[in-house]
Amino acid sequence: MKEWNEIVAKTGANIPTLRHSTVTSFLSEIKQPGAKFENLEGDRPNIWAYIHGPGHHKAITASRKAGRILPSAEIFGTVDALLNKSFDQYPTQRLSKAFEESIYPDHGWGGKNGHITDSIFKAKLEFAADEADELLQASLNSITEKIKTKKSNGIVVYNDLSWKRSGLATAKINNATLYYVVDDKGNVVPSQTSTWNKDEIQFYAAEIPSLGYKTFYLRKGKKNPKVNKSVAPNSLTNDYYTMHLGKGGISYLFDHKLGSEILNTTRFSGGDILAMGYNGNGAGNLPK
Repeated sequence: MKEWNEIVAKTGANIPTLRHSTVTSFLSEIKQPGAKFENLEGDRPNIWAYIHGPGHHKAITASRKAGRILPSAEIFGTVDALLNKSFDQYPTQRLSKAFEESIYPDHGWGGKNGHITDSIFKAKLEFAADEADELLQASLNSITEKIKTKKSNGIVVYNDLSWKRSGLATAKINNATLYYVVDDKGNVVPSQTSTWNKDEIQFYAAEIPSLGYKTFYLRKGKKNPKVNKSVAPNSLTNDYYTMHLGKGGISYLFDHKLGSEILNTTRFSGGDILAMGYNGNGAGNLPK
């Protein structure tokens, strides 16, 4: 505190001074009529971010995958058990082990002999991610077998959230360029072949029920949904947006549903990349 207060006194920095206090005396001092508090806004940069993003890319990717898929595996494992009217095959031990391994990594990344610690952490996270994926696929396969579709080439899209969800879905099929997608009413659904895998088709799955599913169908041929759009060299307009491209990125973006412009491009364009520079000051230390 003494060093901190000396910095405040010498530099005139706009930061508060510090003094020691017990909780009781602190509360009695602020609990006064007309007490005024200085409003401080802004974020303190997370200077650990440079370590666990690029430095442990594979481990953190596995961590995120496990964090997303483990709850889904638990949810649909329960749904499958309820449909089977028995929890005898519910993977209690495997789920518990996977959850345990997913939270094993703690403080201690890097550091002295950190390559050993890091390799253990990575192995734990990858195990959790792989188990989550395997358990989820097993339950979804079991549930899907019980769905009796009225047409052939059905694709079942599930939603593990407690609200309706819309988004992109993918399906693997040999030479996906030969197919298009329709919904359960026969309406053409926006779709395209994956740019990195010719045996994968991507399509827009709309309004998937909460904790439920919706069925789509593959059809051979080529059909595109009707899209109202106007394309110019530096602008695009459709039913949802009007977008202008300028130097540095998106210079104008208007949302037709909201009826308002959603980007303030006075100083920066949408998609601008700002390189602020960073020389490093240690982990958790204040700049000197």
